[in-house]
Amino acid sequence: MVQLTEPLEMFNAYVVDFTSSVGYGAESSTMQMTLVEDPDNVDSNGNPSPKTIQHKKPRLDEDGKLIPDNNGSVEYDIVPGFPEVGTCCQFKFGEFEFVGIFQRYNYNQSLGGNTYDLTFESPSKALDGVQVILDKFEGTVFTEGNRYVPSEGTNFTSQINNIYNPFGIKENYAFGGVFGGSGRNEFGFDARELLTLIEEISRSEHTLDRGNQNPSPDTSTNSDDEEIIGGPVHFGDSKFTIDFADLKNLVPNFLRIKSDFQSINAILQECTEIIVHDYVTFIKPTTTRVQIGTGGGIVPTPIFETKVLNGVTLPVLDDEDNVTGPVISFKYLDKKAQPSPGIVETLVNQKKGTTLITATNGKELADVTTQKLIIGDQATRVWHAGMEYMIPVYGKDHGGNWLVGAGFSDTDLAPVLMPNGATYQAYIAELRAALSGFDAWCWYHTVGAAYGYTNVTNPIYSSFARISQQKFNKVLQNTMTPYAVTASFNGNHMRAMAQREAQMGLGNGDINGDQTEVFQAVLNTATNYYGKTYFVMLPVEPGGIDNNIRFVKEKSESAWKISESGWDPTFTIKDIDGYDDTGKMKAAAGYYPNYSTGTKQFSRDFSEIERTLPYVIPGLNITLVGANNVQIDKKIYWRQNPYFQQNNNPYDDVSAMVHVTVPAVYEHVNGGLLQSVPGDKELVSGQRAGMDGIFAFAAGVSQQGTALNSAAGFSGYGGQASSFLSMENAALALKYMPKAVRPYEISIPQSSSRYTWGPWYRYSAKRGKAEIEQNTQLNPETFGSVNVLDEAAFALAGSAVADMYQSESGSIEVAEFPEYNIAERFTGSGPYVTKMSCKVGTGGITTNYEFSTWTRNFGKIAKYNVDRIAAINKNKIRLLRQNSGGIPAFGLGGVQGSSTGAGGLQNAGALNPKVNNFFTGLPVPMRGPGGAANNPDGAQVWLMSGKNGESVGEDLVRKVQFGNSIVHAYDITFGCSQEQILSPIGLPAFHMRVETGEEYNAPKSFLPYVKEPKAADDSTGNEFSSNLVNPAAQDLDPYFGSDSKRRIGTVDFGVAIVDDFDTVSQGGNHMVFEDKGNIAAGANEYRTYGLRGPILLSGWGYDVNGLPVPGEGQDFELDYAKNRSKWKTGPVDLRWDEDRQVWAGGYQIVEGFLTSPVKPAIGQNPDGESTVQIYKNVGGALQATGEEIKVKNLDKNLEIKKNLPLYVSCIRINGSWRFLYIGCDVPPVQEEE
Repeated sequence: MVQLTEPLEMFNAYVVDFTSSVGYGAESSTMQMTLVEDPDNVDSNGNPSPKTIQHKKPRLDEDGKLIPDNNGSVEYDIVPGFPEVGTCCQFKFGEFEFVGIFQRYNYNQSLGGNTYDLTFESPSKALDGVQVILDKFEGTVFTEGNRYVPSEGTNFTSQINNIYNPFGIKENYAFGGVFGGSGRNEFGFDARELLTLIEEISRSEHTLDRGNQNPSPDTSTNSDDEEIIGGPVHFGDSKFTIDFADLKNLVPNFLRIKSDFQSINAILQECTEIIVHDYVTFIKPTTTRVQIGTGGGIVPTPIFETKVLNGVTLPVLDDEDNVTGPVISFKYLDKKAQPSPGIVETLVNQKKGTTLITATNGKELADVTTQKLIIGDQATRVWHAGMEYMIPVYGKDHGGNWLVGAGFSDTDLAPVLMPNGATYQAYIAELRAALSGFDAWCWYHTVGAAYGYTNVTNPIYSSFARISQQKFNKVLQNTMTPYAVTASFNGNHMRAMAQREAQMGLGNGDINGDQTEVFQAVLNTATNYYGKTYFVMLPVEPGGIDNNIRFVKEKSESAWKISESGWDPTFTIKDIDGYDDTGKMKAAAGYYPNYSTGTKQFSRDFSEIERTLPYVIPGLNITLVGANNVQIDKKIYWRQNPYFQQNNNPYDDVSAMVHVTVPAVYEHVNGGLLQSVPGDKELVSGQRAGMDGIFAFAAGVSQQGTALNSAAGFSGYGGQASSFLSMENAALALKYMPKAVRPYEISIPQSSSRYTWGPWYRYSAKRGKAEIEQNTQLNPETFGSVNVLDEAAFALAGSAVADMYQSESGSIEVAEFPEYNIAERFTGSGPYVTKMSCKVGTGGITTNYEFSTWTRNFGKIAKYNVDRIAAINKNKIRLLRQNSGGIPAFGLGGVQGSSTGAGGLQNAGALNPKVNNFFTGLPVPMRGPGGAANNPDGAQVWLMSGKNGESVGEDLVRKVQFGNSIVHAYDITFGCSQEQILSPIGLPAFHMRVETGEEYNAPKSFLPYVKEPKAADDSTGNEFSSNLVNPAAQDLDPYFGSDSKRRIGTVDFGVAIVDDFDTVSQGGNHMVFEDKGNIAAGANEYRTYGLRGPILLSGWGYDVNGLPVPGEGQDFELDYAKNRSKWKTGPVDLRWDEDRQVWAGGYQIVEGFLTSPVKPAIGQNPDGESTVQIYKNVGGALQATGEEIKVKNLDKNLEIKKNLPLYVSCIRINGSWRFLYIGCDVPPVQEEE
């Protein structure tokens, strides 16, 4: 049995027993204690020393403030009785210590004696009562009186206690912050910075100095009468500071606390859950310097020891009398891994036969989740429908039935709804004719009636197209008609006849009635539906209609619905405007761009696209012109396919389609006769434009009524009449009417009412509790790809699964002093001690420990990461969308009539400046001697030019000959934009420059401006500025260089950005290309460009050893000056000289004569400075210039006292002058003659 050598005391009474239990997180740890008094106690000398309750009470001055002692603590008195409830107290016995708040006491009277029961608690409750401001309030008191200058008003600092405002410290101008200084964003406040600020606030490190004004009422102040912002934690009669210890290093650097206001406990809970830890709050005990004896000797010296004294925990003060202790701190319990199985039983067995009195241990099957299934968000997709899935649609009839076309060629039929409800089947060629105007439509029917409507669009097969040149000229000379190729053809007469026939009836039985009404019906169909509306076939589920549609509450619902956006793994649209805020692709259509076949060039009019977007199909070697002003109906139309129901294909039983509206795109042949298109968009202007031009030409007059030479004029349509006797028959003109083209592909977003992303699962054992969860954040758009989604989802599933194990608990009672504390791991690696008690009696001391294992949980960090990634991707997309500004990011490269629509802002160039000066160049090998093939590895000529950045892409895809090979220009082209060569430089006038080491005011502080060198204190110069002996920034200034030293007088440039009121007020009068004279006279600064560093250089020359490069030994290589591939290439090594504010090519080296003694260095420090007079070559002779430098000697073995002056050369290193060479100070020995 272990015996005490001296009584265990608390508050000057004897401790009978104590029990302590741990509280995790926001729960308080507690200690219960029983005390007994002994009023009759005597000390070792027999003097009365009653053991009755008493305590230390800190003294206060007349202002109610603590009185510091000389040891960092405070003065106090010993007073009878218990301290006030709420006072911080401490107790230590063996390895056990507990510091807490004195919570309560009870006095017990009995026949067995009178005792006191005491309870102490850790300060967890106190931390619940400390509120931290993370947003919304930056500390300024805003009222009506200071509404225009709020920052000059009162500030909330410490008018009430336990309010911490780290947000205000970083944001409040009066506190030293700036707007946005907290760095808080929608994810919250940076956790590591927040923890640091809370510690500093508790130590009263942040204050507000109000100058001559008195501190605000009710605030706490320090010894300098500064208002304390926040201050220590107040609880009861005690004050505490906070130390988060290792937590700042344990939390991940991406963690942010997302709340406007939180308690310290809530912040701790969030931080520790993320790192799979628990925490226990405790108070660090304060120590006292106690004399424990005296040393030997004639005069005995006292021996002191620092001890934890049981009783009241006294405050600790700093030099400014701010409270710095007691300190609330935390133990962090790592629960990422379980202790080894059977650890409790092993510990019990180890104590058997030693000091073990009693022991218990047991096991219980842990009720944990061992299997986890996670289901993701509803599935989405984008169906990319090619042209084969498109069916033309021309509106609905009066019964609501869709009018569906048969095809897309000119001879395919298109149903036209007539005003009386009838349907007229028109050829698509007629729709094109109607789009070109009434005259064109009349000509279409005139020629169609004469030669057959199928021949109208195939002139090479018509009799009119096969007539001879001679007969064709007769038609032009009004001697033949196109009907019989006979005499009496008159252009004006033919025009009138065609219109009259169209209005009165064509006589072929196809059309009757008012033909103007027919024309309007055809025009309506052509304008509103031709090339714009389609049925698009959709993919279906197998098994017919029953497996594709279900009925919910008497409404049908498709397995796949039309949605606003869907996930597209190939990112078909290469522009952020093609996607919504979550990253899913919106509906779009992609059109084939301009193209050419043989000698023909096909130009397309994309003007109905609101904003053109790059539309890329994998495997297609061309970028399509994309549009997202695409409308898709929500309704899906289903059709049974009875004739396609094959047993081996479950997908052909049913088909689905949706109605889609896209912008119309028209195609023309470049160089031909182009017709008018709707909206008066006439693509060929002048007297030969449109059908009117054809009729006028045939009549021999222009549209303006002037006479035309028919034969000569006809050549203007194509160079010679024979050009029109083939497919380019201009007389018919129908080939050149606007032809609508289908999209190459239509992208239709869909969402599923049937499928979800995933699932993902993990298990530790396929037995035990299973759990299922749906997480709507688990979709590919959140993570950017399905692969990353899978990684995150599987990790999330795994974090929720625990090993199926037996949790252990137990206790041991041993005859020992306490060797462990609560919240410590038993034996260093075992379970955590959850409760302990100690009894003190006549029989000795017994200590009881209770402990148990725990369950790990990684779910918080996994969920936090999912949320964080989701928010980052969402913000990234939103930022990209905001920055796009609706300005095209895709060049069409020659698309006729392309337009940005509503997005084409007038200031688009300012919001999204184009790279107009992109420098490119490529090598062209020179032809070898005697006409030999060029050699890419030999002499070259570089072709360099400046280009518009948007045209560079077209230039790089072309193929060029390089030597004997054909390569893409891209492979051998070099290039860059201007900002890679140049960088902005600001030059203020000399009197407006700040010295090096200082900062300009905003906005100059954010821009590269030249600064003024500091005046040298170790040299005296009269040639250069700032007492320097070499030129500085001012001496080399090409703008403000007009003083007497530099004598520039005039400058050699014309225009620059000048900060000069006259330039602004008088417009361009001051900005002309001329010799400006003394241009600096009226300017305050110039903003120009210089070379961007580090400078890259490629060239030939000599290396640092004096050998030629590129070279072979001591000779240059063959054609070294012409073959740039051999040139030495790399950055230029210039060094910044802070003293002179210049980029220097090397060290400063001067020569001259030493005129004062040199003292040896003392250790590594110079002993004074020596003076050197500078000499320079003036007119071929070395002469003194009147300049001096001060040289520091760092050589402790170097000393010169005599034979001065002495020749020296000096170098400037590390900001001061050093000796590089010193002449001999011993005269040469004179030889005897």
